[in-house]
Amino acid sequence: MTHHSARAGAQLPVRLLAVIPNDMQFELLRSAIEDVGWEIFRAHSITDGLSTLVNHKINTIVTSCDLEDGSWLEMINALQPCRNAPRVLVASSHADNRLWLDVLEHGGYDLLAIPFDRNEIVRLTSSAFLSWQKNIRGLSSAYFPTDTSDDPCRSATSKQAHVKVAGGR
Repeated sequence: MTHHSARAGAQLPVRLLAVIPNDMQFELLRSAIEDVGWEIFRAHSITDGLSTLVNHKINTIVTSCDLEDGSWLEMINALQPCRNAPRVLVASSHADNRLWLDVLEHGGYDLLAIPFDRNEIVRLTSSAFLSWQKNIRGLSSAYFPTDTSDDPCRSATSKQAHVKVAGGR
């Protein structure tokens, strides 16, 4: 896992996890939003991404369709038991209406086309963050709970979340 701060000193709350194993695609995403001020974390696999969730308060995920240990659908499924799960944007160079519908039907937030368009990334990520924020607003200590032992994506061990992908490709 690597961490990139898009702009030093930025106070914007978007914390984006890019689960993108392809170096060039990740760099295109990072460079497209480097001036926005979001914190960007990178993972190469579902397992790596879930480990990142344990240590960082991620609210938005951009995941490639095909990952080292599974697919976008397995990533979304692994997040199902999570309390206040991040919104997931699926990135694909084969983005079409059928994939878009599949993503929405399975709990993804939206579909991002590769090559990345800066305006589309900013629009969809901002929208996903606002949706996530609206979901947690009004819940006491929802984003920064003191006891995370019952949340498989925030607990120190996160064994439940890791079990979900143990049988991955």
